[in-house]
Amino acid sequence: MIRFIFCLLLLIASVWIGLKIEADPGYALFAYQGWTMEMPLWVAFASTVITFVVLYFVIRLFSRTSSISNRWRKWSQQRRQQRARSQTNRGLIEMLEGNWASAENYLTRSVHKSDTPMINYLAAAKAAQEQQAHERRDDYLRLAHRSTEGAEIAVGLTQALLQLDHAQLEQALATLRHLQSLVPHHAYVLKLLKNIYLKLEDWQSLLELVPDLRKRKIIKDEQITELEIQAYSALLNATTATHNDVEVRAIWEKIPRGLQKNKQLLTIYCKHLINNQLGTRAETLLRDSLKKHWDKDLVNLYGLAASEDAAQQLATAEHWLKGKEQNPALLLCVGRICLRNQLWGKARTYLEASAQFDPKTETYRELGQLLEQLGETENAMECYRKGLQIRSAKQCKPVELEAEPA
Repeated sequence: MIRFIFCLLLLIASVWIGLKIEADPGYALFAYQGWTMEMPLWVAFASTVITFVVLYFVIRLFSRTSSISNRWRKWSQQRRQQRARSQTNRGLIEMLEGNWASAENYLTRSVHKSDTPMINYLAAAKAAQEQQAHERRDDYLRLAHRSTEGAEIAVGLTQALLQLDHAQLEQALATLRHLQSLVPHHAYVLKLLKNIYLKLEDWQSLLELVPDLRKRKIIKDEQITELEIQAYSALLNATTATHNDVEVRAIWEKIPRGLQKNKQLLTIYCKHLINNQLGTRAETLLRDSLKKHWDKDLVNLYGLAASEDAAQQLATAEHWLKGKEQNPALLLCVGRICLRNQLWGKARTYLEASAQFDPKTETYRELGQLLEQLGETENAMECYRKGLQIRSAKQCKPVELEAEPA
């Protein structure tokens, strides 16, 4: 209905314009430097309209032609990128299947057309390394760094992982330390540094890393404590081998108070003190520890620690014996202290009781030496023989084989 009304109005307008033109066609004159051109006014108007319409369609035509060209270029570019993605995907599949040479070929062939060149270069670096082509690997890593702005950390981590994978520990350490200088608190960098310090047994550097590991909660507190114990144990063992008490004591004083109570660390340090005739210090440390936590191994060390005040040490040990009269480790400990106090009878009683409850080579050795000193040679030889039998029995203990399934 609307279309019909529009056509009707257009027809009426056309008839009206036609009548106006017939009644008075008008007159248009154009003159330029002696040239003149005249025509009816309505013809001039119609020519102008037609000219604008033609120009409009010509411009539209050129515009569409340009648009087609742009669309062609865009399609062509998308086609190249699609092909590059296809080659990249193929390269990644080849890499996962372990076809390193083929993977490297696909990845590098498509890198210049890829919209993610860093991925291509990093994957190609992995493929090159698996072919023992370390120079090509490093070249790809450099290209990966140049290809994407702000990718230094990602590229550096990949490089460190590849170096670690092929046991290039020193190179990996240099890479990680550089990354640490750029991002001091990066969790993964710190974790990799922790692993490499463990492999290199660089205990001092590992201990310097511990505060960051704890603050950033990179690993659990229990694991951090284990790392500290492992590091301090290694440092103590290495230093005690030199018998330099100044150096050993310096390391001991660096150990946090809480860790000084650890049995493993305390045992290493006290053994050093005992072996270097510094039993008084060892006795004090062991006594304080045993007051809080009873441990038979530390009790054994307490008996070996020769304190300057042997009488007070004996009183302490006999006080512990109340309620533990059948504890073989404590009986051996008290027996040894009695020997240092030259209380031969009490020493013999304690050592014989310890051997009765738990026969051990070291108990029979102490008892044999005492009996030999007392002139009881035959009894001393019998103690030595029993001690050797116990040692031989331990060395010749048969290995229990697992029963084969029926």
